[in-house]
Amino acid sequence: MGNVTVEMDSVRVTLVVDENIKLMKFMAVFGLADAAPLELKHAFVNRLNENLYFARFSVPNVRPDLLIADYWLPFEEGISVFQIISALRWFAKIVPSAIHAYDTDHLVL
Repeated sequence: MGNVTVEMDSVRVTLVVDENIKLMKFMAVFGLADAAPLELKHAFVNRLNENLYFARFSVPNVRPDLLIADYWLPFEEGISVFQIISALRWFAKIVPSAIHAYDTDHLVL
């Protein structure tokens, strides 16, 4: 299975399945203000990661203009459609809510 991108509640989520390690990755990418200092972006990511356990947030060194949110869903003997849809709904709801709550410096575009 290749990557699948779904738009839900105005959030584009990419699903990636790694069959070797039995994990499904949910990932969303958001733009960050180019002019903002990297220290401010890292402080924002730290606030998100300290307060939200469902997803992990990062700013890549090679693309400091991006905020990446991801969540890994394990599966062993397969995965039900219900599990995938449920995780997708949670991810698409919680990630933008957390960004809105903790983006006190208005970094996300």
